[in-house]
Amino acid sequence: MTGRRVIVLAIVGALTTALTWAMGVVLVDAVLIGLLLVLLVGTPMWLGYPGSRDFSSEGPDDGGQRGYYEVRRIGSMFRRESGSDPFARLVAPRLRQIAERRLAASGLRWDDTRARERLGTDVFDWLDGRPSPLDARPHVVQTELVLDRLDTFDSTSSTMRGRHE
Repeated sequence: MTGRRVIVLAIVGALTTALTWAMGVVLVDAVLIGLLLVLLVGTPMWLGYPGSRDFSSEGPDDGGQRGYYEVRRIGSMFRRESGSDPFARLVAPRLRQIAERRLAASGLRWDDTRARERLGTDVFDWLDGRPSPLDARPHVVQTELVLDRLDTFDSTSSTMRGRHE
């Protein structure tokens, strides 16, 4: 922690102690209140603030049950972004990126016909921006269906890998 932050914390504690003592609180209690406030303010300064995630810098997706984790990340993207349609700008491209990574992990490219068969026509068309039966459903249901299909795809691809080995 830098010297400036320590000075800020000391000033916050001293002001809090002085104000609570001036309002009639016993001096010992006023000091304890000041120390408590210093701890509350100083803890994030000492531990550090959480940074924002950059999805482009992530490594390859190793598969597995990630649906819950992805839904939480999508929710945080919605909270950070504002604009016309954050789903079309943020979620759909991210889901396509996840699908491409999982296909690549099993040796398939996006433009391969087997990729369309593996993901299912409805999910593949929706991720590719074509008209799909998923278009009639709410965004949350679309996301859940795509993530469920990707999780199913992961389990079938690991089963098929076991057969070929």
